[in-house]
Formats: sequence, structure tokens, C-alpha cells
Amino acid sequence: MQTLKIGREGTVYTTPQDYTITYDVTGFIVSDQKDSGLDEFNWNALGTGWTSTISDIDITVTGPTDVTKVACFVGDYQNQRPCDGWTDGASASFYLSELPPSNPVQTVVGFPAGTFGGVQQHHRAKLTLLTAFTFTPVTGTIFGVGMLAAILGGVAQFRRLRKKEKPPKRKPNAEALAAMQRPASKVTTVAFAPPRDTTPAELGLLLTRKTGRTALTATVLDLAVRGYLRINQGVGKEFALVRLRSDPISLEPFEDFLLGRLFHRDDAVTSEELRTPPYGDIPSRFETKLRDNVKDRGWFHEDGWGGVGAFTLGINLIVFGAIGTILLGAMMRWGLVGLPVLVFGIILFASSIRRKKLSRVGKAYLEQAKGFKLYLATAEADTLRLEEGVDVFSKYLPHAVVFDLDDRWTKLFTTLGEQGRYRFDDSWVSGGNLLSTAAFASSFAAVSRSMGGVQSSSSSSSYSSSTSGSSGSSGFSGGGGFGGGGGGSW
Repeated sequence: MQTLKIGREGTVYTTPQDYTITYDVTGFIVSDQKDSGLDEFNWNALGTGWTSTISDIDITVTGPTDVTKVACFVGDYQNQRPCDGWTDGASASFYLSELPPSNPVQTVVGFPAGTFGGVQQHHRAKLTLLTAFTFTPVTGTIFGVGMLAAILGGVAQFRRLRKKEKPPKRKPNAEALAAMQRPASKVTTVAFAPPRDTTPAELGLLLTRKTGRTALTATVLDLAVRGYLRINQGVGKEFALVRLRSDPISLEPFEDFLLGRLFHRDDAVTSEELRTPPYGDIPSRFETKLRDNVKDRGWFHEDGWGGVGAFTLGINLIVFGAIGTILLGAMMRWGLVGLPVLVFGIILFASSIRRKKLSRVGKAYLEQAKGFKLYLATAEADTLRLEEGVDVFSKYLPHAVVFDLDDRWTKLFTTLGEQGRYRFDDSWVSGGNLLSTAAFASSFAAVSRSMGGVQSSSSSSSYSSSTSGSSGSSGFSGGGGFGGGGGGSW
């Protein structure tokens, strides 16, 4: 499309100005048009783009021989009306006294067949989504072979990942092994205890696919309940942690790390001290240790070549395939050729994120974790299973924290306490009661968010138109011709 600027910007003329625009256009003659039997010149002298009313329009078309037939049409191509036109030997003339804005003028002039020597038009379909993906023997063959290769490559990639799936380093518990043998169920069955040999932090990661401050807080509470440290409640949200014992053999690696880092200076640490830089690396390193622990359990698919390598190659192929498809479609109508590359890139990318999916072992543990969460979420004072000599509230409070049920769990046991059916065991916490102990979770979470300042600011990480002149119809039936356009002010 050509844009011409005529006149002088910012200048308003009060007298008529004459301008002559001269240009050459080729390819508009339709030789021996099949309907009219004439050599047709079909031209939109004025297009739909004019924003002003135009008056006294004279159009003259001159050819090499006498004109045989003329026609003129005004208005929208779907609702045209004829206009005046006449011939004078080799010339055809058209006149309109006034033309409203956005109204095209189509002029058609017919000359005897053969006047222009049998010139042939070369039509090129307008670029659309369909024409960009034109199916031809060449594009169809390349597309078919490419798609077959992409699909076979994708199948081979997923088979390779499946073969690389290794058994977990830690043997699943008996309940998980049994669950792996039976068909998966969409109905969650209530479990009155968490999966054996698991920790609250691990179950939180299993359910949410995330590690964060909640897992860290739940682990501190769990270590306190199990007798590894003591929580001394202070004024407001202040507190202190005191180490009581250390037993690396009975602790998970991430628990042993946390216990060691919290008390790397002394056997006691205050909430004020935890906000200082020496403790700033605890959240990020704890998350790494926790993810490694879950990886050893085999709950999630491992990366292998289906991880970083496939992710990088997949992204590159997606970008290259998309750009190639657009360019080939726009320039050659060969968009189909680029699609197999795009498809294979998507397959590789999908295989790279497979690591976020649960393994069979993970699904078995997830079934147990969901059942226990359902128990904590639905248990009532009359249906709660109280264990003789066990403070059930304290025992399962860390789980309630990672399941975001700590408020409900606390209210439930507050009701039991008011009824005289429950007595809080404060052996792992001093200076507080049941309600303030539960509130410790939010206090510690607030402290963990400030650990190391900017270093610990990331609180959570993932596990992870014209028709007749170009269509072959005669211009004498209207429908628009070649050319057109429009204009307006500067």
C-alpha cells in the first residue's frame, strides 16, 4: 500500500488547488473475461478510505482501441448503485456530482477481446489463517513426514523417561505398598493418623507441591512436641527456643539441619536473634533439604534428561517453530511445514515438567495424607479419637498447620477443654496456654519471613474487500474492482 501526502502540512488553502498524480500499475487487465467476452479494465477509482465528501468527480479511462462497454458503481460492494458513464472512441468517462465519505467508486471498461495481447493475470490469494497453511503436495508431504517424526520422537522421549524411573531410596510403608496394588479411587477415605514414618513438612509438600514458611514453622512445632526443643513464650509475639537434645539418627536430614542451624551459637535463641543475618540462610537451605528428602522417598518423578535439557531444547524449538511457521505462512503459504517443529518442542517441554507429577509411590502416600487431612477437617468433639496418655492436640498440631487447619483444630480442643474432656500438655512449651501455643505458628512464620531480609524474601518455591476484479467474475456485475484506498487531512 502506498501513502501519498499532498499539499503542505498546517496550511489551509482558500482557493482551488490542482494536483496531478502519475503512477504505473500492472496486472489489472482480464483478457477475454469468461462472462463478458471482453478485455476488462476493472478499477476502484476511489476507495472506502476517504473521510470527506468529494464533489464534481470526473473519471476518464483511455485505451488503445475503441471502448466496447462501460459500467460504473457507487457504494458498499454488497449494496451498490449504478452511476453515469459514456464512451467516446477509445475513451470512457464517468461523472459524479457528489460522493459521501467512505463510498467507493468502481469503474469497468471493456475493450474487444485480444486488445491487450492475451495478457494473463497472476492471482495471489489474500493472506488469511487458512491460506497461510495452504495444503499442496509439497507442504502436505513435508508436514506428514515431520509430524510422524515429531510423534515418534515424543513417544521415544516418554519411554526413555519411564525406563529411567528408579525405585525410591527409602522403602514405602506397608499401607502405601498396599495402595499401589489396588485401583485408584476418587473417594477419599478418612484416616485417623498420618502416614507412618512421615513428617508434617513432607506431607505439606506432597499436598501443595510447595515448600515455604509453613513447612518450616510446622517442623519447629513438631520438634518441640517430640522433645527436641522447648518453646518459651514471651511478651506479645516474642519467644525463645531452647534445645533439649540432639539425635541425628532419629531425625530426618532436614530436621537435623534445622536443629543445628537454629542453635549453631548456643543452646538457646530468641526471636530477636533469629531476625539477624546469621540466620538468614535457614529458610532457603531448609527448603532444599526438604525437597531432597522427598526426592529420596520417590514421591515425584526425577528430572533426568526430561528435566533441564528437554526444557531448554523444548523452549527453543517452540520459539523457532512458532517464528518459522509465521514466516513460512506469510511469505510462502507454507505454514504447515513449521508445525512439526513446534509440536515436537511442545512435547519436549511437556516431558520436562513431568517431574512435578507424582509417582505411583507418591500417589499412594497422597491418598493417606488426604485421608488424614479429611479427619482433621471434619472431626467433631463427639467423634474425635482421643488416645490414652497422648496429647492429641499437640501431636497433630504441626499437621494442622501445614494443612491450614490450625484454627479449627485449636477451637475444637478449646471446646473439649471447657467441657473438662481435655487437658493441655505444656511440657514442650512454657509461658503460654493452648490458644497462645497455636498462635506461635503465626509468630514464628512472621520471624521466618524476616530472616536474612532480602535473602529470605521469597517465601515459597515450587517443587518444582474487493471481490470481482480478483475472483474471476465480470466487473460489469459490480462487486468492487482493483485499487481504491482513501484519504483525509494531514
